Amino acid sequence: MAISGTPVQEASDTTSSPDADIVIDATPGWSSPTSGNILLLCISVRENGTQDISVTITGSSGWTLVQDFMGTENGAAKGAVYWKVSAGNETTTTVTCANAPAAMAVQMVELDSTDLDTSALETSGENQADVSNGTAGFSAAVGSGNLSNTSADSLCVAVLAVKQENRWSATGPTPDNSYSVVADTLTEGAGSQSLVAVATKVTSATGSQECDWTTTDTGGEAYAASLIFAAAATATHPQELYDRARRLRSLKAA
Repeated sequence: MAISGTPVQEASDTTSSPDADIVIDATPGWSSPTSGNILLLCISVRENGTQDISVTITGSSGWTLVQDFMGTENGAAKGAVYWKVSAGNETTTTVTCANAPAAMAVQMVELDSTDLDTSALETSGENQADVSNGTAGFSAAVGSGNLSNTSADSLCVAVLAVKQENRWSATGPTPDNSYSVVADTLTEGAGSQSLVAVATKVTSATGSQECDWTTTDTGGEAYAASLIFAAAATATHPQELYDRARRLRSLKAA
């Protein structure tokens, strides 16, 4: 069964004020979502110390953490991805990251879930290998992790959280493996602001769905995560049920 997974809307904002909130509402262009659709909330944090960042979400409830890296590693890129099934009333969502991050970016996305199984994620993964500069220098290529779908018809989502936008902004984060960017915060911040990018792809076969993000810029610390939603199970047509019953009766009669 082919699926669409079409992006319905997206909105984002950034801040470089320590302990500031980011509010996703009508101001950055968010409107009431459709009940039953999938909502994603993606966060990137630039934090130059070793504080353990804690995230609080208010204004809308029911968010489930998919993957995150908000640990105490000094100067690392930090990010988090949340999801939920919309109740149709998520008009205002406020994200607070405690312990004074130097900058923060938040991206919210609504995805058409008409033909998706929204009862649970099929799978998810992350890549923390490039969150820190370390001895290898800045990375201009960051993979989302080798994630595979077990359902042929799936919606795959890749998320990139970049510590400092001006090291990835020359061409912006570019995904591979047939992923397409559906939202990013490139136009929201400048200079050393954080950056979030979200890309999706629809599959019709099982296999590896890793997404490698690249830039022609210097690159820099980044955290990547990915998640997969399977297609909804299709109901059996009444005619097919009738035909099965007839065949079963014929076999018993024989």
